[in-house]
Amino acid sequence: GGIFYDYYMTQDGRYLSIGSLEPQFMAGLSAALDLPVLLQKGASLDEQDRQEVKQAIQEKIKAKTFKEWHEIFANLDVCVEPVLSLSEALNSPLAQQRGWIVNVPLQNNTPDTEPQIACPIKFSRSQMRYSFVGQKLGEGQW
Repeated sequence: GGIFYDYYMTQDGRYLSIGSLEPQFMAGLSAALDLPVLLQKGASLDEQDRQEVKQAIQEKIKAKTFKEWHEIFANLDVCVEPVLSLSEALNSPLAQQRGWIVNVPLQNNTPDTEPQIACPIKFSRSQMRYSFVGQKLGEGQW
């Protein structure tokens, strides 16, 4: 990736995505990590500088757990995001806010539902209809 744009492993084997390439994000990341080399060589195109910066970032990130870093970066605007599992992503506030998950009836006209990924296609004047979850093989009347 570009300069130090990459995924970095935390102490507990989870990952953070770091893409703080613009000057304001790089300065914020440098401060958060207490890593002056980032400001000195973060924009360098020299391969040796790039590797030095990436190694310095990796050493810092590896020193704390995913949860610790998530708490540190939660309120900082520095282009660092946690790499979530599918379950974490689907249950995240962002997924809820954007309506990525819908509760679909198990059968027509029943109150029991099952969560499913919503249709990604959104129309301005039509709502997607989720009648029921899929049928067993051979049951469909299509």
